[in-house]
Amino acid sequence: SGAGAGADVKPVHAGGCGCAGAGAGAATVCPPVGTPGPARTAATATPGSVQQTQKLEMAAAAVLVHAAQCQNPNCGIGHCEKMKKIHHHFLQCSTQHCPICTKLKPLTYIHAKHCTHGPGQCPISYCQRAKHELAQILSAKAQRQQQQQGAGGGGAGGGPGAAA
Repeated sequence: SGAGAGADVKPVHAGGCGCAGAGAGAATVCPPVGTPGPARTAATATPGSVQQTQKLEMAAAAVLVHAAQCQNPNCGIGHCEKMKKIHHHFLQCSTQHCPICTKLKPLTYIHAKHCTHGPGQCPISYCQRAKHELAQILSAKAQRQQQQQGAGGGGAGGGPGAAA
């Protein structure tokens, strides 16, 4: 089931990334995962740009799953070879705050959020760890939001107890 997911990836190119696919006519998967950009800032995000970013992130997550299993040294899936190297690095790296691993982390969370494999069944060996970390991040975010709401920072309109 996991092998088919990567093979069904429709290559897309986000543009502006500087990869070999830009302008070469051949589309490649090139999302701005882990990097700030207009589509990632709430002030400038439009529904279309957010949707486009989400599509690109999902495509990149599919390439990650594909690359984790791919044995073909001449694979034609966009960025497969690069993702294989990044995946292998991620498995071996023990450097704290590694820039390569830091860029891959958000992609592992995107994968983990949508992964339906049981423990030990996913082709991404660190999927369960990513699911656990993502749950912790979301829990901490929910707690912060509750604290802000409890402190009167809960949004427009104020209410009882809101500062005047």
